[in-house]
Amino acid sequence: MAGVIAKEGFIDSFPYTSESIFTESYADLQFGFRLLLVPFLVLGGMTGVKIASVLFGSLFFVTLYWYLLQRKVAYAFFWSALAMVVSGELMYRLMLSRALPLLLTLIVVTVYALEEKKKGLLFGASLLSAWLYQGFVLQVFVVVLFFVFYRRNIRLLCVGLAGTVVGVVVNPYFPKNISLLWTQLVQVNLLGNAYNLEWKAWPLLQFVSVNWIVLVLVLVAGFVAYRRGSIDKRSLFFLVLTGVFLVLMFRTRRMHEFFVPFSVLFVVLIFSRMHFSKKVRYGAVGVLVVLGLFQGVALHEEIARNHFLPWYSDSVDWMGENIEGGARIFNNGYAFSYLFYHNPQFRYTHGVDLTYAELHDEARFRRYIGVLQGQKPGFNVITEDYAVDYVFVGKIKQDVQLFQHILAYKDDFELVYEDESAAVLKVIASI
Repeated sequence: MAGVIAKEGFIDSFPYTSESIFTESYADLQFGFRLLLVPFLVLGGMTGVKIASVLFGSLFFVTLYWYLLQRKVAYAFFWSALAMVVSGELMYRLMLSRALPLLLTLIVVTVYALEEKKKGLLFGASLLSAWLYQGFVLQVFVVVLFFVFYRRNIRLLCVGLAGTVVGVVVNPYFPKNISLLWTQLVQVNLLGNAYNLEWKAWPLLQFVSVNWIVLVLVLVAGFVAYRRGSIDKRSLFFLVLTGVFLVLMFRTRRMHEFFVPFSVLFVVLIFSRMHFSKKVRYGAVGVLVVLGLFQGVALHEEIARNHFLPWYSDSVDWMGENIEGGARIFNNGYAFSYLFYHNPQFRYTHGVDLTYAELHDEARFRRYIGVLQGQKPGFNVITEDYAVDYVFVGKIKQDVQLFQHILAYKDDFELVYEDESAAVLKVIASI
């Protein structure tokens, strides 16, 4: 999208998928993030975005380190490093080209601004959050919770909320951004996302395996606070945030991204009041190094499991060279981002989020999902439900049943490209 914006300017519609609520009303809830990416494109699309991802992810940990220094926390560098390696899942998420690390950075800045009563900084953090990422609602939650928790300074609350309101209203997509925000956060993600794995909860064993290190740290810190017989208000505030995100994580694994940083802040504030001997400090550094190596191996494996899309590089290159611009292409939703990145001149069927397709046309979507699940609708769903010119299909398990459906109606297609990873078929019989 950053590339499209750099080339075409402001985008007020999204014609790149036909089976999406975006066809009726489009608003980019992360337009500020796209604009931040545009300057990096001069370094090359993929290279530039990788550099941006490194910088944005690093910015969060630098900001965390800065916050701990402002709070005069001992061993601030150690605690910041611990936050970086305590969760391989968080490491993976922060390496993606997404706005998440910027929102986490702004939330840390928000907490500092609230504690120090810096109204201008609070207003700016709230405004930028609303422009960068739809998850700004969590930044708003932090502002409101701080006010409720400390029961003081209504002006700070008003300044924080005012920054959010200005960010939502002074927005090129206003007022469509409000209705889409509700749809995306509530209808798509919190209530009805049955197709996007990252919005589902982890099975119990996986939940424990992913989070056990953080959970152990929180339990130990809680035990220390209990034995101490007291807990300062700042530590209690972060404990409450930790508890809230822990509960939400049972609903969706995406809350892990917020659970881990605030858990670490709670742990840090509890242990910052303790004195550690030189042997303990050296031992802690050793544990940190081992933990970093362990998480690095896990991170490598996670990347390997999610790195299959480049298998399609030859097929997308062929499509870009041999198919006319504006052609309509049937695709399974998982492949959209890769296809769109390489060939934005085409019009694809499914993408962004499958729940968007379900909300757009439920009956047609059910037939599409039925084909992917091996059901036999009795007619060629591709040609009769979709006015497409070509079909892109990958040779992976997600597309096995789609292949079978195509074979059942093979007279309706002409194979025009095939390699070991994908096939492209031309539709010769369509509505």
